[in-house]
Amino acid sequence: MSKLEMNTKGFSFLRDVSLAYVKFIRPEKKYESNEEEYTLCAVMDKATHKEWKKVFKKNKCKEVDTADFKKQYLFDAPYPEQDEQYIYKFRVDKTFGKGWTDKKNGIEYAAGSDVPVSWLPTILKPNPDGTNEDITFKTEIQNGSKADIALTTKSNDFGTFVKLNAVLVTDLIEYESAGGGGAFGAVVSNNTSKVEATKETPKQEQPEPEVDFDDTIPF
Repeated sequence: MSKLEMNTKGFSFLRDVSLAYVKFIRPEKKYESNEEEYTLCAVMDKATHKEWKKVFKKNKCKEVDTADFKKQYLFDAPYPEQDEQYIYKFRVDKTFGKGWTDKKNGIEYAAGSDVPVSWLPTILKPNPDGTNEDITFKTEIQNGSKADIALTTKSNDFGTFVKLNAVLVTDLIEYESAGGGGAFGAVVSNNTSKVEATKETPKQEQPEPEVDFDDTIPF
């Protein structure tokens, strides 16, 4: 079962959720826009959703009838005993919506330029030796994979809000091409983004105009 842990070691965590439509290697376009965003869906159980609603009143989950879940998300409902499945979709801007100057480092970012990779959430896979491998722009993740998600939370007069900080994929299912791969069978996608070489871990603290991520990897 999933679990929401608030303010643990400086972070909050959404534990043992199922992932769906993780789109970092191939980001999707925003609704009615040519701008792109990275997205990730997390499926939580009813009890976790109840806690989520109490804390994150502005970050609403989508409720999908269990009978309709597989048709929409292409894997069996994680909580078949429930009438509904609860899904939260995390969204991360790929580009700056307007021009901005990083006065601390003397860098100007034009509207539409890519957000620095070091500011983005990191997707990790645990290794047998206890270290974690960065697979953010390396491995396509199949729906139904399991993960712990680290959250950055901030509160103001309007409520408490959540943003994606990092993902630790605890049960990885790599995406396989539906084409079958020809003579040698199915092909497991293992693309490497052209920006991967510039990725910095741990992340360096930066001022944040529209993107708002914590700069520490909590796993």
